[in-house]
Order: sequence, then structure tokens, then C-alpha cells
Amino acid sequence: MAGILDRFETAFAALGAWASRGALRRFVLLLALCLIVFAPGIASLPVTDRDEARFVQATKQMVETGDLIDIRFQDAPRWKKPVGIYWLQSAATSMFGGAEAPIWAYRLVSLIGAIIAVLGTSWALSPLIGERNAFVAAALLAVSPLMATEAHIAKTDATLLATVVIAQGALARLWMAEGAARTRDALIFWIAMAAGVLIKGPIVPMVSGVTIIWLCIWRREARWLSRLKPVWGVPLLIVLVAPWLVAIWIVSDGAFFAEAVGKDLIGKVQSGQESHGAPPGYYFGTFWGTFWPWAPLALFAAPLAWARRSNAGVLFLLGWIVPVWIILELVPTKLPHYVLPLYPAIAGAVAAVVLGECVEAVRNSRARRWISTVLYAIPLLALSAAALVGPLLVEGRIVLGGAALGVVGLGLGVVALRAYHRRRVEAAAPPAMLSAAALFVATFQFVLPSFETAFPSPRLYAAAQPYLACTDQPLGSSDYSEPSLVFLAGTDTKLLGWDDAAEWLTGADGRILWISDRWRAQFDEKAAELGLETRELAEVSGFNYNRGKAMTWRLLVRDNDPMLTKCDALSHLTDR
Repeated sequence: MAGILDRFETAFAALGAWASRGALRRFVLLLALCLIVFAPGIASLPVTDRDEARFVQATKQMVETGDLIDIRFQDAPRWKKPVGIYWLQSAATSMFGGAEAPIWAYRLVSLIGAIIAVLGTSWALSPLIGERNAFVAAALLAVSPLMATEAHIAKTDATLLATVVIAQGALARLWMAEGAARTRDALIFWIAMAAGVLIKGPIVPMVSGVTIIWLCIWRREARWLSRLKPVWGVPLLIVLVAPWLVAIWIVSDGAFFAEAVGKDLIGKVQSGQESHGAPPGYYFGTFWGTFWPWAPLALFAAPLAWARRSNAGVLFLLGWIVPVWIILELVPTKLPHYVLPLYPAIAGAVAAVVLGECVEAVRNSRARRWISTVLYAIPLLALSAAALVGPLLVEGRIVLGGAALGVVGLGLGVVALRAYHRRRVEAAAPPAMLSAAALFVATFQFVLPSFETAFPSPRLYAAAQPYLACTDQPLGSSDYSEPSLVFLAGTDTKLLGWDDAAEWLTGADGRILWISDRWRAQFDEKAAELGLETRELAEVSGFNYNRGKAMTWRLLVRDNDPMLTKCDALSHLTDR
């Protein structure tokens, strides 16, 4: 074991020495690391419900209609978030098939946003903790579950993080500036702020604004704020965001702001929305998994950072983390990714542990070392088990690629665990990073895509596709209204309740309908009232993870539908 650790330490020391010779080399290494962790699974992972599917379907409709102002999901307005992410996804998909682009084209925006966030972390933290620490912090951020997850999903958060990091990096330079600050940093700050507003509204202004308030209160002076150049910076922000805000005000007659601010934003502050309520302490509890394998080191990094709060760079990191974390814990609506904007700063604090600035604390604190060892081991075992036996338990088969990487990840994780528990913190970091990378690739490239039962929409669409080719009518679906089915089957897909499904099926020739067994009896009663007789075309069973239920759906067609005799796919049903 000691020999293996020595080799890891030697190899990573040589790699670090190579990277220390220039910013370009650090860029190349971080880019390679991001591609290794983020790219696998981008194409193979099915469309996930519900957030990702809603985003990509709204983008698809933007491309279909050419309307770059109004945001819609089918016929309903989608006025919860600004337009920035839809513009970016529309630009990406226009290069790869437009409205018919595959899901990976939509996810390119998140992939690129995540890469910018990681590279930007190295840039943003450099004036605060030094280039070497900042480089390590960026690598730690890249190899963390929450970052890897958001890089694989086509929604706002990876791109939002990129704007947060850039805005905070510019703000850090203005804070740390001695003498006259560079106008370029102020310009970057306001442009990043505008981009963040167009992507997710008030999040970037909140993070930067709370950081500024923290710094001003702690140092009891605000003269440094003149370095932000607010005289022209605020007007620039307004100029960049106002055109779309005015346009959507006109198009929606002001309803966008009532929905986005009055219902979505204020609603989340007042109560837990969409069953996402949780008490304070939620993020503290989820942190140990979402920032694994580095979260246990926060037990040592947090006291060190607080003890060094008189340092200007450390004070900035604390202002980035502490007040925003408190705010998020107090807001009733909670989701794991809400704290992602704080993880670059946390990675900066943890980098001090990895590079040995508080290794002595790790070596001398037996109790904390035991606790951190357990906090490391639990996610390691969970991720390894998912890779090794997850597909077997869920689908009844072994996925060799995932199992192989699961073995590699578990082995490297055990090496890291033993090194850490033996107080060799620097030697534990390299195998921990490789272990996490292997397990993330196993999860996104092999394990999750193998869970066909948990992703019913692709199977429902595939089963209906031969019959849809015979008709100009949309697919109907009753008791399955996941937006991923709309994305796959088309914008005109009809999402129906059981009470109106039978009537819809009789409305025109060539209609086919998915109905769940849960409401089949009620459907049949309604069909009998209408004199409707049906034939079953296909059956699909799966697990709707949003409802937490195993379900079976049956594809029906009207018994006397002329499509029965016209469609080759239905010819086997015409024999009586």
C-alpha cells in the first residue's frame, strides 16, 4: 500500500510541477479533467424529468416558432425563469438539427458552462489564495457529484455557476486591488452580472451583493466600492438586460413578472414550493454527499478559514460562503443544487487542506479524522454499489462497463481511505480524485442509461412511433404527463386526464392513446357511455420516479378506426 501511495504522490507532484510552469498548462489539465468527468453520458443519458425536460421542450418550441421573446411549454406560458438559457440552448441546437436536435445538443450549454465554471474558479480564486491553491480548488470542484450532475443536465445551474464565478472573480480582483483598480475588472463584473440576471434572475446579484455587504460590514468601510465603477456599471447592466425585460413585459402584458417574481421567487421564500420544502440544516446534511470526496476535509478547513479571517482573501471567501448559506438554509424551498454557487469558494478553503496548510490539524485531531473517514466511506460505498449491482437489482442485468469502473473506483477509494486515515492527506487526494472520476463516469455513461424501467418516456415513444408514422394525429397520454414524453413525441402531444381521454380518442381518425392501468376501469366506463370500443397496440411497464410508483401503460386505438386497415404496423390487428 505504501508503495502505491508513493507512486501516486510522485506522479501527481510531477504533474503539479509541470502545471506550475504556466497558466496554459493549468488550463489544459483542467480542461482535460472536465472532459473526462463531464462528457461521458451526455448523449446516452435519457431526458430527465421534470426540470430538464421542461427546459429543453421550451427551447424546442422557441426554435420551432422562431419566437425569441416568449417562453412556452406547449400552449402554456413558462414564465418562471428569464430567457438566457433558452437563447443559449437554441443557438446550440441550431448547429445540430434545430428542433430535431438530439438531447446532447441541448446539454452542450451545461457542459460548456460547467467547464467555464471550473476554469473560472482557478482564475477567480487566484488573487485570494494564490495560483497553486486556486488550481487545486478548481480540480476539486470538477470532481464533485453536484458539479458533475449539473454538467449533464440541460438546465440553468451549470451556466449560472459560470456567471457567478466570473462575477465573483472580478469582484475579488477589485477587492484585493492595491491602489487604482483596473476598469477591465469592473467591466467583467457588470457583464457577468447581466448574463446571470438573464439566466436566472436575482441569484448572481444576491451572491455578489451579500459578499459586498459582508466585506463592508467586517472592514467597516465602503470606499473600495468606487472600484466597481457603479456610475457607468449600473447603466450598463440596465442596457444589457432591459431590452428583453421590456419585450416580455409587452408580450405578456406584465404577467411574466407576476409569475416569475410574485409566484415563483416570493413563493419560494414564503413556503416550500412543489413539495420541495425542508427545514434549516438541509444543506448541511446534503453537503457530505454533494461535495464528496472533499466534503470531509471541510471539518478541518472551516476552523482554519475562520481563524484566518483577518486575511483579505480568506475574508472574501467567507463572505461568499457564510451569509449566502444562511439565507439558503432559511428559505423554505430547498433543492440540492441551490448551494452550487458557493462550492467554488468552499473548494478554495478545502484546497488549503489538500496542499498541507492544515495537515497538522488532520494528523492531530483523531476524533475529527474518524468522523471524516466515515463521511468519506459512506458515499464511496453507495456509488460503488450502484455501479456494481445497481443495474442487476433494477433491470436484472449486469452492465460490464459500469461494473468495471465501479471496481476501479472502489479500489482507488479504499487506497485513498487508508492513506487519509493514516494521516497521509496529500497522498490520499490523488486516488480520491481518480476514484470519484471513475465512479462518475460509471454512473452517467453506464448505470443511469441502463435503468430503462426508470425512464418510461423513451420506451413509450418507441412503442408508439410505428403507429404515429401512419397518422397525422398527435400522441395522447392519460395519467402520464411527464414533459420528457412531450419532448420526444412532439409539441402537439396531448396530455389528458382519464375523464377526457375517451372523448379525445373518439374525436378523429388515427388517434392513439396511452392509458395507465390505474385509471383503466374508469376509462372503460366512460368509453362504454360513448359507445367506444378499443384495441390494445402495446404495453409498457416502468417506474415513474416523480410519483414514486411502478405503473403499466397500454396503447389503445379505436376499434373501428380506418387506420387499422391502412397502416402496415397495424395489419396484424385486422384479422378477426
